[in-house]
Amino acid sequence: MAAHPEFAETKTKVMKIISFWDPMKVQPGKPHGAPEDEYEPEAARIAAYILKHKEPGSSLTLQSLKEEIERLWQLMYGESCPNSLEIAQNILQQFP
Repeated sequence: MAAHPEFAETKTKVMKIISFWDPMKVQPGKPHGAPEDEYEPEAARIAAYILKHKEPGSSLTLQSLKEEIERLWQLMYGESCPNSLEIAQNILQQFP
């Protein structure tokens, strides 16, 4: 199955937003911080979710995106994402 044509751009935008909020406090891309692409796996999963829910017949809402971010953080880290609401709000501003 071919990747969605907007996937790479969507993932990059999402990764910038997550890195800005840095919910795990790892300082991606900064001296003595984590690698710049630290949040790439999370960004890829969120980008796929966004693209799936932007399709006709689906809906991407603030609540559903926040819940997906929370679900993902629980799955990957075993804890909640402290900035899930802010991250979801910023993402929706990028993808109206």
